[in-house]
Amino acid sequence: MRWTPLALAALIACDYSADTDDTDDVGSTPVCDGRQQSEESNVDAPFDKDGDGFFDASDPGCAATWMPNQLDCDDNDPNVNPAALELPCNGIDEDCRDASPDNADNDGDGVGVCEDCNDSNDDVAPGNTEICFDDLDNDCDGITDNDCGGNYNGTWIVTPNDITETCNALGTPVVNVQFQQLFVAWFPPNLSISSSTSAQPPAMDGTVASDGTFVVEETVGAAGSCIETYRIEATFTSETTMEGSFTFGFSPSIPLACLSCGGPPQTFEFTAVKQ
Repeated sequence: MRWTPLALAALIACDYSADTDDTDDVGSTPVCDGRQQSEESNVDAPFDKDGDGFFDASDPGCAATWMPNQLDCDDNDPNVNPAALELPCNGIDEDCRDASPDNADNDGDGVGVCEDCNDSNDDVAPGNTEICFDDLDNDCDGITDNDCGGNYNGTWIVTPNDITETCNALGTPVVNVQFQQLFVAWFPPNLSISSSTSAQPPAMDGTVASDGTFVVEETVGAAGSCIETYRIEATFTSETTMEGSFTFGFSPSIPLACLSCGGPPQTFEFTAVKQ
């Protein structure tokens, strides 16, 4: 059979090469595209230099091809990838996630776990003001309740235990005073003292001097009612003992408002011991 020049030209123009998904020839620059080129031992193997099974997030091809949980933020360290455990305070983002930073602030107080001595409580962080008697090292200086002085918080039992007064109107108490147990709330230098029952005296607020002395007083009542006045003048002689005087009195704002509770103020000396 004789081949004419025209037939030879047509034969040369035909492409008999095999169809393939490869985009690179052997020896060309590797491309991170999710396909295994002939020069790759595995799919995109050149882009997993540390061999941890995750691909180089800094390569544009990998970033466009692979999901975020398949991308490696440091392809030179096999201990850094999305499956790694984040180890805080070592300056390394092991798990490649912004949501779990190396210096996370778990309690939201503005100080990261690397500097915060208690990162699960937002009342504790370096630079905070120490809150007395909350059993926390609020300022992270290693000392709990420093410079707070004596702790007077708690319930105190009063001696004598018969300092009471009850005034009734048709069998209903108008005034009920029970100065037998006191509840003390102490946030230096601020102090609040009240009866530990539902009876009077009410909460009376003040401050304690450096020598433990204090005066607190409160007035209860309004126009048209019985005006009640209460006053405690005392000294904390220790964290568990208190000595002083309790005065209360009643004055009607209109006639008969206090019924049988009228009369001059009464003062009682007392000693109290904290339970």
